[in-house]
Amino acid sequence: MQKIVAQTLYRFSKTLKSPFLVFIALAAILAACVSPAPYEEYTLAKEALQAAQDADSAKISSAFWLEAESSYRKGEEAYKLNEFDKARTMFIRARQAAEKAENQTRLEKFKSGDVFQ
Repeated sequence: MQKIVAQTLYRFSKTLKSPFLVFIALAAILAACVSPAPYEEYTLAKEALQAAQDADSAKISSAFWLEAESSYRKGEEAYKLNEFDKARTMFIRARQAAEKAENQTRLEKFKSGDVFQ
């Protein structure tokens, strides 16, 4: 794909004979390839982790809790590096694992007769 873009830009530059316009065209093409920041996924993952933590999932459902926490941290790292696709994937995994941890914790508390919120 890069070869095709380069060939197209080369032909375009010969037609326009202006390096500034070629630069503008290249900037527009590259801007179209950038994905938006995953604000919604970040927020949902953070809230799901908080809900799982409030339910004591770290004690009762530690496997799902650790998976959720690990995925969330990886998502934060990717977010800081502007790797938004990877961050989005990690935040979605974190949310799903946190929801599983919370559900499993609430089920175990219900079975044992423990009071839950």
